[in-house]
Amino acid sequence: MRNIMKLRGQRISVCDPGQAAAILVIPVTTLSRWRNERRELSYVRVGRVIRYRRADLDHWIETHAVPPLKE
Repeated sequence: MRNIMKLRGQRISVCDPGQAAAILVIPVTTLSRWRNERRELSYVRVGRVIRYRRADLDHWIETHAVPPLKE
């Protein structure tokens, strides 16, 4: 289940690392490695809690789509 955070009066849909990994169909350890290397995805840290904005996940999926070859 996604969580909702408020930022500057706006409601933002966020996911924990397990949920984000499930959406992207990748291991949670890959997300952890990307965080440590500060690559691929933005994330939000509140104390020890890590969250991924759903909009960032959707953007990552869109930008990594491989278009088909034209014939």
